[in-house]
Amino acid sequence: EDNLLKEALRPLYIQLTRKGLQPVADFANRTVLPANVSRIVDKMLTAAGERISGINNTTRDAVQVAVSLGFDRGYSIQQIANGNPDEGFKGLRELPAFDEPRAELVARTETMLAYNQSALLGYQEFDVAQVEAVDGDFDEECAERNGQVFSVEDALAVEDHPNGTL
Repeated sequence: EDNLLKEALRPLYIQLTRKGLQPVADFANRTVLPANVSRIVDKMLTAAGERISGINNTTRDAVQVAVSLGFDRGYSIQQIANGNPDEGFKGLRELPAFDEPRAELVARTETMLAYNQSALLGYQEFDVAQVEAVDGDFDEECAERNGQVFSVEDALAVEDHPNGTL
């Protein structure tokens, strides 16, 4: 599952890297080469492994709870999948792991993290030493980080939260 999700993310990472790397190259007065994109995408996919495992673990846990509860209640496969509204059981189709807001959260977060990481790896690729966090003031953590200058290595270690604005 994790490898399938990584491969599903590869085209997104390639697209974001190409798009995000050009302004970095312009800033550093460098040329974007396919090798630059390839190295950055490979690093991004390696780093995404832990996040992907977390997404899959959350989904697995939710499925396990729903299936166990359905089994304990003696529900049929169809009831476990579709729910049993008479007893307040929502079933797998209604789990937050499968609903539209969760899908949007994962898509938004992965896109944001991938774009940021591709830019930072691009700066690193082109020997830029420091970056400034532009993070807005939507929440306390983001407001505190906004405007701070980080080494690229330190910036890569900053973990933004889901739906983050960094």
